Amino acid sequence: MALMKYRYLNLILGSLLAIALVPLSIPMSSKVLQKWLEVSNSNANFLKMYQAELMAEVAGGYGGIGETDQAVQILDKALALAESLPEKPFKNLPLKEICHQYVTIDYLDKAIESANAMPQDTLKVYCLMAITAQYRIQGSKTIPAKLIDQALQTVDAMPIKDEEATRGLESKSLGLLSVIEELIASRQFDQASQVARTIPLSSYQQEAYTKILKAKEKKVQTLKPKQKKAKKVCTGIVASEILKCAIQKVESVRQPESLAKDVEERATMGIFKPFLEDLTRDEKPAETQEILAQVLQVIQSTSYESVKPEAMAQIATEYARVGQKEKAMEILADALSIAKNYGQPKCLVWFYPIGCRNAVR
Repeated sequence: MALMKYRYLNLILGSLLAIALVPLSIPMSSKVLQKWLEVSNSNANFLKMYQAELMAEVAGGYGGIGETDQAVQILDKALALAESLPEKPFKNLPLKEICHQYVTIDYLDKAIESANAMPQDTLKVYCLMAITAQYRIQGSKTIPAKLIDQALQTVDAMPIKDEEATRGLESKSLGLLSVIEELIASRQFDQASQVARTIPLSSYQQEAYTKILKAKEKKVQTLKPKQKKAKKVCTGIVASEILKCAIQKVESVRQPESLAKDVEERATMGIFKPFLEDLTRDEKPAETQEILAQVLQVIQSTSYESVKPEAMAQIATEYARVGQKEKAMEILADALSIAKNYGQPKCLVWFYPIGCRNAVR
């Protein structure tokens, strides 16, 4: 996803540069002008789409360090930006992320608003079920029932085009399976079975029945708290080698070239958070801050602009965890600025700053 954003950004900036260099004296036919305007509008919508999504990711960072009010303000702006976009293919990704972040900070009314703004497809169902699960955890029964009905109506409204029949049937099946999983979680097995009978693809229908059967057979018991698994570092070796192994671990973390490659790779693959948590696990606060400083430097200098906001938000969360909230707030402010101005051309004297004046405020 991050690589796609980066490549598309290069395409957009290249188009803008080409447009800027075309002499204005060259006449344009009405068709050519119309096509140019369509491409220009599409490019602008893609940029707004990514800006809204990245802003939501940064809002998650603020929420993660307890700054809920700031998170809500950013999400509200991201939601307004996403809602202003044409339905396809622009709305889904930012609204999904916005909905997720509202659920995370327990602003469920706003989560519902963002889900309602989504097109009628599987991602909307996923969002509705995430909200339903949160209400269920809170002990509510009326609202989850309404949201499940809405999700089923969303699935019914999904279009199936002849040329994309298989994909459409699969989308409906995945949506229904998501609803069934929530019904199982709330132990509504009869309704889950009824919904399973409506799944159009047999493979997904069989999967649904299997899930229901396993849930029914599972004995009701008090769940024991899961014990945190000890990290397997330097195990299974003689005592004389433990210190050597530990030193190698620390040195490998602090190898600039190796670290830079790993950090950038994990960030572009979308698995930066678990990687960062693994890097800092079991480290003392001072060592954690040293690691975070190195990682932050790599992220700030990467050419993949699209990975910066989310990665920086996750780094900020780790800084706050070791008592450096002021540093975390500083990083989040920078991340938010990057998200708001994602894809905007630099301000140049000879090419009046289109991007600068259109930046999200």
